[in-house]
Amino acid sequence: MAKPIDLNKIFSLLDEQPSKEKDHFLFLLGTDTVFTSRPTLGLADLSEAEQKSYERGETLSYSAQAIVQLLDEESEAEIGAKGEPLSYSSPSVDVLNGPTTLGSEVGERVAQGVFLALRAAANGKKTLQMPAHSRGAVEALMIINELARIKKKLKEEPGLSLYQILCQAPTTEDNTGIAKAITGSNSPFKEANETPEQRQALLARLDNLALNPFLIDPVPGGSKYYLKFLRWSSPRFYEQPQCNDYELLLKQHERTCCFSPIIPKGMQPLTIPGHHGTASGNRYNQQGVAVPESIEDRDTTTVQDLVLCKLFAFLNRCTGNRFGTEQAVKLEHKELDGVLNDFLRQDESGRNAELLKHYNAVIKNIQAFTWFQDGSYARLGAQYAKEKQRFVHLHGHNHMPMEAAVPALHQDFINQEHALLYLRGYIRFGKRAEDSLAGMIADITEALDETIGKMFDGSMKEKEKESARRSASSLNFDCIGLLNLLEKEEGRKIFFDGLGILIETLSQRYLRNNLSKEEDLALRNIIEKPFRIIQEAKKAIAEQKDFSEEYTSLIYQFDDFIQKGFKRTVETHYASIIQQVDDLKAQIDHLLNPPEHFYQVFQKFVAGLPDSEVPKELTEIKGYLSKINSSRIQNIDDIYHILEEALAPFKDSIPKETLEVITAHISSKQSELLQPCFDTHQTSTNTYLINLERLYHLAITLRKDYRAQQSLLSNEIIDINLNQLSFRIDALINAGGILLKERKIDLLEKPDCISETFFSLIKQEAIKLGAPSPELEALKRHVEEQARLLEELREQNKGLLEKGKEQQSTIEEKDAQIQKQVETHKEELLGLNRQIADALELNKQLQRNLVNLIGENEEKLSSLKETIENQAEEIKRLQKQNADALKDRDLIVRLQSSEEDEKTVLIHTKLLPLTDTYLNRLLQQAQKYQPELRLNEDGTLAEVQEPESASAKQAYDKIIIKLKAVINLRLILRNKDERPLASERAQAFGDELLIANEHFKTHRDGAWTHFFNRSAILLGLLITLPYSALTGKRNPLFFLTHTHGEAFVDDCAKELGLDPAVSA
Repeated sequence: MAKPIDLNKIFSLLDEQPSKEKDHFLFLLGTDTVFTSRPTLGLADLSEAEQKSYERGETLSYSAQAIVQLLDEESEAEIGAKGEPLSYSSPSVDVLNGPTTLGSEVGERVAQGVFLALRAAANGKKTLQMPAHSRGAVEALMIINELARIKKKLKEEPGLSLYQILCQAPTTEDNTGIAKAITGSNSPFKEANETPEQRQALLARLDNLALNPFLIDPVPGGSKYYLKFLRWSSPRFYEQPQCNDYELLLKQHERTCCFSPIIPKGMQPLTIPGHHGTASGNRYNQQGVAVPESIEDRDTTTVQDLVLCKLFAFLNRCTGNRFGTEQAVKLEHKELDGVLNDFLRQDESGRNAELLKHYNAVIKNIQAFTWFQDGSYARLGAQYAKEKQRFVHLHGHNHMPMEAAVPALHQDFINQEHALLYLRGYIRFGKRAEDSLAGMIADITEALDETIGKMFDGSMKEKEKESARRSASSLNFDCIGLLNLLEKEEGRKIFFDGLGILIETLSQRYLRNNLSKEEDLALRNIIEKPFRIIQEAKKAIAEQKDFSEEYTSLIYQFDDFIQKGFKRTVETHYASIIQQVDDLKAQIDHLLNPPEHFYQVFQKFVAGLPDSEVPKELTEIKGYLSKINSSRIQNIDDIYHILEEALAPFKDSIPKETLEVITAHISSKQSELLQPCFDTHQTSTNTYLINLERLYHLAITLRKDYRAQQSLLSNEIIDINLNQLSFRIDALINAGGILLKERKIDLLEKPDCISETFFSLIKQEAIKLGAPSPELEALKRHVEEQARLLEELREQNKGLLEKGKEQQSTIEEKDAQIQKQVETHKEELLGLNRQIADALELNKQLQRNLVNLIGENEEKLSSLKETIENQAEEIKRLQKQNADALKDRDLIVRLQSSEEDEKTVLIHTKLLPLTDTYLNRLLQQAQKYQPELRLNEDGTLAEVQEPESASAKQAYDKIIIKLKAVINLRLILRNKDERPLASERAQAFGDELLIANEHFKTHRDGAWTHFFNRSAILLGLLITLPYSALTGKRNPLFFLTHTHGEAFVDDCAKELGLDPAVSA
């Protein structure tokens, strides 16, 4: 594996130089999708059906290889081994294969994605782009959420290891299995050798890592009775991702059951035509069938071209135009290479033109994409809202029609981006337009205002208008160019459609999101401004009688268009709220039904299975199911197990085709009758509460803003029944109360998933419906407790009164006894007082005696102490005297030894004469430069001035250094006070001689060398001569081979009157 999971690697990367390449790309492929390096068409090892998968190439696999080539990392890229999740990798690109249909691997994929993201951060990367499809896109969201959780833990709990933090991935209402994947017995995740400082360094790198997901149809999977584990669920899907930039693409024509995409909070999606796999490169329908030839324009590959260019536009936006105009891609994908290279070679305006070209190609073939909505993936069947709209999970686990989240498909534009690309040709967008959709609409509105102003400007001549027409190719038109567009019927239609889709998109955000007061006011002003401009223009037309009829018609047309569009948006929002509330209320009622309800549903399901023109095995299954006793069915899981039981005998005994027919019939009826029941019981109570509050806020906001919205429309009436809206608001509160009551939720503690305000409302409703009020119950318990305590006090008081009477008589008797005892005690006390007085007098006498004794003892102790101290001093003196005598005796013995005699002779007859000779020579050399130089009487060097000449001073200094060293050597030999023993003086002389020789190694001369060698021979004589005589070899303390140095030493020995060394 190119990047094996090892947490130690993350921390080792922190200690290395950061990567020079600052951008990283993590691709997460969709369900059942593996890295596909080449187009599948014509590959010999694939079946005919498999060759249809990606005839031009799989989009994300191609993009990963293209980036590797553009980054010049091809030589370092690796294709993973078969079965490995990391299927393709380079230093800056990673591709993770998608999970299987059942999705059991999603936890492992998320865990590995987190590791790769941490690795990229530790390596010094500054941006992480995450192109992802299907479940891979959901994995990308989970990775972003995990990275946010990890950063929070690193900040708040710095003592936890990275492994411990990873193991704490949430599991409540989350079946992702991240923690399980990390802690499993075969998991490669292990504790690392790390320090708190390294973890903080990792945190710093993570804080500097920009996260940029590009999400294509993020579908986590739903639930089917025979594919129970398809559903991947987590409340974290819907949290607002902490990312720097994003794209969220939803496929418009996918209708398969279990294929509802998620829309997290804070994300505004774009719709793209096609089914779930179209953007990946599948030009056929979900089951590999080609678009019929009866549809004239049927090139469905146009969506792949569009998504590919959108992806690289996004990557350039996030990386500072990392992929420039000079770069080109050359892979084994002829068509995709051409599309991408045509896009990359353009400048920014040219790339916008390319995107617009691809959008126009898609809308030209829109009928082919619409044909896809009549199909679905095998076995799962179709599921959709009215008018074949796709269901989406908007900000939570719910089933909303797609138009509730994004504008419906307009005739001229696919989505708001398509409209904006077109309008860029006629409107100058400023900086604010780059930051938000609201900024774009504000710019368009200002352009519209200026254009209408020109309509009223009588000074605009036909010549100016013609000039504006001629400049129509510049993509930088002013308001006159926009006016030219509006003068044509086709241009008018397109402009109104484009502005309409943008206002509708912003209106949806305004209507469907809980905004702050500031955001609410800002968005409302932007939405209202076009209406105000048109109203003011209509007033001005009424006052200006000679105003152009053509312009009048244009303004009224636009007024009619935006009013109807806004009316449609608000009414659609209203209808969506009503439908969602009714569906949610029905689900909650269904959830709380008694067990017999499930048997009734099961009976309807069995009765609905067909009897004629079906395989005989289905008839047998129906007969078996009709005999099931009601006692066996208590919940939806019982129905699931019974269906499995009924199908089991036929799974291996009949042809596959027959089994698929039987399954299709069962699937059809279960979608109608069992699926709603199954979905209801797969949803948690918290999810129901979240959806109740979400719809409550939407309904309240719509009711509150209705009058302001209606005031924008002068010609249209927004068809909303406020009474019905109020009924639904009450129904939501009622459903919440029922849920709290029937689920026996503790009313004292607010669930974390809802606000305090909404909880208070449904709590009161639950109490109205019969749930015990916690406050009232607490009060009742308090009153009962107080009553019990009062009764206990009464009983205790009664007993105390009776006891009091008994104790009174006893007290009187005891009082008489006590009086007698008191008299007796008084007499005894007088006697004791007399005894105490006598004792005190005696004590005083004893105290006086004690003081006298203490004084006498102190005098004796002081005298004794002085005597002891004197004796101790005498003992010390005698001990020291004895030690000194021992030392002197030892010294005398050593001085009288033959060794000391030899060393004394050596010093006086050899070393001192040799040293004096060399000392006198050095002194004479120094006196050449300073004649006044003399030795003091104690043998030290007298202080004199140094020579003035620089060259003389340099030579003089070198001589003085040696002179001082030799004087020191001479003093060592002569100083018997410091070293009485001749052997010690000889030893000290030798040690100092070696130090001086090492010190003079940079400026030794022949005289010094001569002195050093002669002295060394003398000092080593007692070792060298016996060793040589005994072994016949030269002493290894000196030289290993006979060299010129040895010859010199032999000469020195002869000069000293010694025999030369034995030859080696």
